Amino acid sequence: MDPSSDHHEYCTGGFDPEDIVISGIAGRFPECDNVGELKEALYSKKDLVVFSPKRFEKGTVNVPYDSCGLINNLEKFDAGFFGLSSLMANNTDPAGRIHMEVMYEAIADAGFDAHELTGQNIGIFNAASNDDAFHFSVEDDGSANSNLYRFVNVARACYSFDFKGPSISIDTACSSSAAALWSAVNNIKAGNVEAAVVSGCQLNLHPGMTSGYIKYGIATPTGNSRPFDASSDGMIRAEAVAAVFLQKAKSARRAYATVSCVRFYSAGLIPEGPTVPPLATVKKLVIDTLKKAKTNLNEIEYVETHGTGTQTGDPVEVKALSEVFKTRSKPLLIGTIKSNLGHTEASSGIK
Repeated sequence: MDPSSDHHEYCTGGFDPEDIVISGIAGRFPECDNVGELKEALYSKKDLVVFSPKRFEKGTVNVPYDSCGLINNLEKFDAGFFGLSSLMANNTDPAGRIHMEVMYEAIADAGFDAHELTGQNIGIFNAASNDDAFHFSVEDDGSANSNLYRFVNVARACYSFDFKGPSISIDTACSSSAAALWSAVNNIKAGNVEAAVVSGCQLNLHPGMTSGYIKYGIATPTGNSRPFDASSDGMIRAEAVAAVFLQKAKSARRAYATVSCVRFYSAGLIPEGPTVPPLATVKKLVIDTLKKAKTNLNEIEYVETHGTGTQTGDPVEVKALSEVFKTRSKPLLIGTIKSNLGHTEASSGIK
């Protein structure tokens, strides 16, 4: 495989053999079927949040709009390619089907045929935080299709790829894929796995969660995404299924970047409650990450923020960054892809 392509920048040299590197990337994003299309959309300054009734009609369960960042072609899947019968494929969460496709593409992007890795100690660390497909399967008598639980998606992927490492489904809400990355990196460092797929799945099939987010002031009631804007009134929900392939540099056939440091904290017992990011904890996370990565403040060129568009989280994040980086010799650029495509929640840490 040619290590370079028209939509990826190939990183050459400069790696220690024990460095953990990102060697493959792939994904499905709102209105974009791959990483290349997403790159072009961002360069073209496109708004990828669309007004569409493809998931549910405006007014359903009191959702006052039908705007969302939506993935294309949920219904398309080559079951035989992944060793599944048509019956099994039809009883698989659409997120699980796309997950297998994206896994395969990330591995191929790393320069491997997935069949080369059959039977190896490779882990799958998948982030997912809703069971929309499962909820649609609930019958009048209360029974439901257990194949549609989100944790089954990871087990099915291990089955199809014949990977022998751990298959772990992680749910920490919108930090799920960051937690999956943290877990994968630690498992590679500890020698528990040879390599790892870190993935995130987010499809918004059922309007109930959107309605609840609006009710409690998390999601926008107007359908607009305005992170870091004084007029922002909440996040806009979006979909993405993305994956990265991690391995040590000595085993990699290509490398985009090293994973220098992954830190993961909780705020503990605070008066604001368990869902509010306190300034002190956010500052500590940034400071400790810089120290662990042995990085100088002036070496950071850009920070991709969480930046969802809420009046609770955005000001805290900006203030924390301002206080940590205030002694820099030059301004720090910050941004958030959520202004282009919305908040992809469980997959937002790697999309």
